[in-house]
Amino acid sequence: MILLSKFEELAETFKTLLGLEEYFVTSTAEQTQNLLQDRSGTALICVIPSTFFEGPNPDAARSMEESIIYVVQKELDGQAHSDQLQQYKETQSDIIKIKDKLFGTDEEECKTFPFIEIRSMMIDPEYNIFGGWIGYSIKFKF
Repeated sequence: MILLSKFEELAETFKTLLGLEEYFVTSTAEQTQNLLQDRSGTALICVIPSTFFEGPNPDAARSMEESIIYVVQKELDGQAHSDQLQQYKETQSDIIKIKDKLFGTDEEECKTFPFIEIRSMMIDPEYNIFGGWIGYSIKFKF
């Protein structure tokens, strides 16, 4: 099970990677919506991982964790469709940077998550999430 302090370090790494001023580590959509309520711009939200166990019995069980990371922007009331598409382009670029960091590169000695399950990774566009935000999310197991 990943320690919350270690997960927060990961969020800090992503914040720096994207050139953002802050990030949020949250546990629920309601908590995230409350934190984003009076904000605008681009937001990085890292959801505290859930832990589950797999195996036929306790002696053979292994723990797995699952998390989701959002990069979203506040949608402006009445904005044109072309403006929405621009927000999707910007947040997609950011989520690809996070995906690349999660996958690691050949040059990196220590990958972010050496046991990440690539087949578990899913990137989705998000619309009107957290009370009016749009962008992308990446869900993964490790």
